[in-house]
Amino acid sequence: MVWITYESFVLIVAASLALILMVAVLRFRQAPDALAFAGLMLSVFMWTLGYGLELASHSLQLKSFWHNLQQTGRLGSALAWLWLALMHGPKKKWLTVRYMLPASLVLVIAVVLIWTNQWHQVMLEATPNPSGSPDVAPVKKTPLFLAFCIYAYLLKILSLMLFIQAYRRFSFPHHRQYLIYIISLFLPLFISLIHGAGLNPLDPFDPSPLFLVAGGLLVALTFYRRPIVRAKLLDHLQDGIIVTDCSGMITDLNRAALQLLTQESSVTKPHTLLGQPLAEMIQKWPEWTKAYTTCQESSQHLEIRTEANRFYEIKISPIKNRQGTSIGHLTVIHDISRRKQIENTLIKQATTDYLTGIHNRRHFIGLSEHQFQIAIRYDKPISLIMIDIDYFKQINDTYGHVAGDMVLTQFVNICISFLRRADIFGRMGGEEFAITLPETPLDGAKVVAEKIRRAIEQSTFVIDGTPIRFTISAGVVTKTEQDASFSSLIRRADQLLYKAKKKRNCVRVQ
Repeated sequence: MVWITYESFVLIVAASLALILMVAVLRFRQAPDALAFAGLMLSVFMWTLGYGLELASHSLQLKSFWHNLQQTGRLGSALAWLWLALMHGPKKKWLTVRYMLPASLVLVIAVVLIWTNQWHQVMLEATPNPSGSPDVAPVKKTPLFLAFCIYAYLLKILSLMLFIQAYRRFSFPHHRQYLIYIISLFLPLFISLIHGAGLNPLDPFDPSPLFLVAGGLLVALTFYRRPIVRAKLLDHLQDGIIVTDCSGMITDLNRAALQLLTQESSVTKPHTLLGQPLAEMIQKWPEWTKAYTTCQESSQHLEIRTEANRFYEIKISPIKNRQGTSIGHLTVIHDISRRKQIENTLIKQATTDYLTGIHNRRHFIGLSEHQFQIAIRYDKPISLIMIDIDYFKQINDTYGHVAGDMVLTQFVNICISFLRRADIFGRMGGEEFAITLPETPLDGAKVVAEKIRRAIEQSTFVIDGTPIRFTISAGVVTKTEQDASFSSLIRRADQLLYKAKKKRNCVRVQ
């Protein structure tokens, strides 16, 4: 038989509210801590409902059943608080099977012993209550049961310490949320300890589950203020978003930023990086580290490149409170890989010969002029080779322009095999080419030109099954005191090339 008393009515209403909060928060299950809080509310529901119906029941069997449900919820709430605290505190590495399984196993054993107590009496000793008073418990707790209760209290104290650490670590924007967690855990824990010590003015009624429900209501309100905006906006943005507090700790980020920081590693959820120092995550990009550490009052803008050859535009802006004091930073990460690809394509088209892939005339002269000025400044030698393919028009007329294009391409490949990385190779137009050799005197340039000439002379180019042989003529010059610019080298090399073409298949040197 069940008689609804004032105390049991309040507890049943509170249990209903806990159940409603659990269902409501599950709507925001995309939030990283939603499932943990739902588990807490489920435990509170069992605790409060079991306690209320235990007080209202007069049957020893019913009292035992509802008491078991109450103790299940009480012990389960300790594990749920630890789960919730680990998700927010600085000890996220504990939120693994390696650490959570032993902590859970102790409570699972306690729950199993409670529900099977009627066969072994190691947890609770039955003490029937003939008077039917709701203030008298139908069981007596054994030392083993008290040991499990102490273990549960220790888990809650540990959770409280983790929340306090998180509150002290984060100054923006989650400090209010952590304060709510601290209050929601501390008040029922304090009341429960007072009740256990016999100092509760409402004794034998224990109001601690009511405070848990009230705290749960406050925590649930925070879900209505943050998860929908974050999940629907931040996590669906293509741009990465990182929020750090004044100490440089990550307080929020979305999946786009997570992918950049972890480089597609095993980390898959943004909340796993919360509380981590951003400076440690960006050490591989010194320019980003420098910009972030120097960004105090003004914004910073930079570009970075990843190992996967992707480019990102980084904008770092200080976050200030109403008093104008900096309380953190907002970092926006925009993927500009596509833009960079287009830019590189346009640059290549503007600076590269479309057929051979080497520098076109304009770009060749620009690069060579730069090297020429360096040679003048540091008094270094620099030489120039001008090359022309002999009787190239005859090749085009005999074999066709397609064959002529293939001759040019194969000629370029042979030249490249004799050049250094620092050498500048360009097509000046038609069948005329030029090679700038930085820090190379005249004798060295002549050797390179002769190697190329002999290689061409001794090569037979097979194009569409037809063997084609040709030769080249070259003029070689080096910088002198009379040369004021690279154009002067070009003029003198052209003159020598003109003389070489009169003989063909030779190199003229001045």
